[in-house]
Amino acid sequence: SKEAVPFKLGTMCDSAAWNTDTDMLAAVMDSKLVVWYYPNVVFVDRDLVHQTKFSRDASDFGKDPQILSFHGSHVAVRRADAAELSAAVSPYPTALYGIVQKHMWEQAIQLCRYVKDSTLWACLAVMALADKELSTAEVAFAAIDEVAKLQYVLSIKEIPTSEGRNAELALWRRRPDEAE
Repeated sequence: SKEAVPFKLGTMCDSAAWNTDTDMLAAVMDSKLVVWYYPNVVFVDRDLVHQTKFSRDASDFGKDPQILSFHGSHVAVRRADAAELSAAVSPYPTALYGIVQKHMWEQAIQLCRYVKDSTLWACLAVMALADKELSTAEVAFAAIDEVAKLQYVLSIKEIPTSEGRNAELALWRRRPDEAE
């Protein structure tokens, strides 16, 4: 299989840490706390990178902050003066990971409908695509008004064989060698 091509998520990164429970990634960049709720998006649909991340002002962290830990929905940061601060991010992506890992797609859709957040819907769309769960991807793309992606999912669902559907999904993920 072909090597994954590197993809730059951001620049001027002071500190970064992976979440201890999920695949989420937090970073302090350019005086902002940025959390990629589903960084695997770069291997599925790079168009949605910005829709699957959270960003907030982090000027209160001062110069040269270091992320100490990222556990659950809490990011612990140490400032240059050794003061430790805590920042909270949404707990819903962590909940979505738990539901998706159990392949409980209907419950994942219910969570997104309850939360009514386009970032969570975008995460669900990409997670569903990564798992070839086209019906869930269809609902999620409709919820975030990604009409072209929705139409593409619908066209893939029309393909009669699983091999054909898998080939189209491989092309979507920019992996033409897997599509052959």
